[in-house]
Amino acid sequence: MSAEIWDDIVIGAGSSGAVIASRLSEDSRRRVLLIEAGPDYSGSDVTPFSLLSALKPARDHDWGFDAEMTPGRRFEYARGRVVGGSSAVNACLALRGLPSDYDEWQKFGLEEWSWSDVLPVFRSLEDDVEISNEYHGQGGPIGVRRHELNNLTPGQAAFYAACIDLGFPETPDHNHPEASGVGTGPWNIDSQGRRISTAMAYLESARGRKNLRILGDLLVDKVVIEEGRAVAVDVIGPMGRERIDGRRITLSCGTIGTPSVLLRSGIGDPVELKRNGIVPIVKRCGVGRNLIDHARLGVGWMGMPNFVGNDSPYLEVLLRYTSTGSDRLNDMQMMLFQMLPEPSLSIRTQLMKPLSQGQLCLNSADPLVQPDIRLNLLTDPEDMRRIIDGLQLIARFVANPRIAQIGARSLVLDDGSNMDASVFSQQIQDVEWAVEYAQRAVRHYVHPVGTSRMGSLDDPDAVVDQYGKLIGVQGLRIADASIMPTIPAANTNLSCIMIGERIAQWMLNEAD
Repeated sequence: MSAEIWDDIVIGAGSSGAVIASRLSEDSRRRVLLIEAGPDYSGSDVTPFSLLSALKPARDHDWGFDAEMTPGRRFEYARGRVVGGSSAVNACLALRGLPSDYDEWQKFGLEEWSWSDVLPVFRSLEDDVEISNEYHGQGGPIGVRRHELNNLTPGQAAFYAACIDLGFPETPDHNHPEASGVGTGPWNIDSQGRRISTAMAYLESARGRKNLRILGDLLVDKVVIEEGRAVAVDVIGPMGRERIDGRRITLSCGTIGTPSVLLRSGIGDPVELKRNGIVPIVKRCGVGRNLIDHARLGVGWMGMPNFVGNDSPYLEVLLRYTSTGSDRLNDMQMMLFQMLPEPSLSIRTQLMKPLSQGQLCLNSADPLVQPDIRLNLLTDPEDMRRIIDGLQLIARFVANPRIAQIGARSLVLDDGSNMDASVFSQQIQDVEWAVEYAQRAVRHYVHPVGTSRMGSLDDPDAVVDQYGKLIGVQGLRIADASIMPTIPAANTNLSCIMIGERIAQWMLNEAD
């Protein structure tokens, strides 16, 4: 690498980082470098089919992480490792969350992140081809479409009808602030059924800019801090270890990657840093803490022969509902999943406003060693109560004739055991049995947030201020899901894109 100094270095080309780099490079006077640990495909014409197909999540561009779900039980933890990040491998559900999700951030001293602040950003980034009103936008980079009700696959049609049978209202627009119930959901897919990642939506049109350079297959070890200012990044690539200098550095490595880089850079809890042989530079004990993810649990079954094929969509229908006794609107999701191999069909309930928190710590100062990720799912009693309520609702679904007719008679539970549907419906009423099942089978929903959260300058657990600036270090920002203080009641991709857009606008108007 030459000795040139970049105006902006953006680390991580995912749901937020690709947005940041694209927007900053719109200013031709600004020289922008975007660094990604995974491969960079220069256009959709050379992008692998798995990353383009919106039929199901891609599994072939992954970090290979695992995480502890509950004490002593680990499970794989998919994270996209490619330009586009997890936006290039996800299930394409384009949800924003609720107004209360963002308004609650204000109690952390974040006056710039209320619903009234973020709604215009959500509108500006989307191109909703079907709904035009005060809540939706047209002409933005992220296309949003909905599946046609009269063209659903048989399994999805059965699930939709069962939702109506069980009394849930229909909603044509899951991104309306007051929407609840069952609908086909908003999906970030184009007219050809391709996944619209941030690589496609933001970078493809920006690649011709002379002031933007994208480097793939380059792993960032740490940020170099000199006299209280971030001045460079240390990277590992084909040429070995190199230093790249920049006037301003933005971390967008995600909820797992960003705190890992911070800790290796000497930013975090001094006790943990010293335990890994790292010299503490800035004390921010919130780094790696406040790890929050949605929890999911359910049952599966073998579909009838040829009922689910390789070309079957993973999802089409979404149910959002409020758990019995909960004061949080739409704190639960439920969906019918379709994907080979067996069990090819499953219904799972997802806890969307969890109270439980986990933590990320380093296992080593070596960037090639994955961090220790502990989610502590369902450790809060209210989380356990709500997930059991969701399982009891699943029992009502599998007893519904429409679901029974698509094979839900002999179930495969999420712990791998087999059980007749009628027996499950009885067992799940036994709270002690349900708690044990949840503890041995609950999984994440792959939406981690919070490990470098925003907060006021006098908040000892805050890592960045409300503008994404790292507290205690000049010239260093964070823009990704790790800065969220609480988790939205939604799949987080669209919120991460919004964060990228919002912080990029502030950066364009600031020198530091």
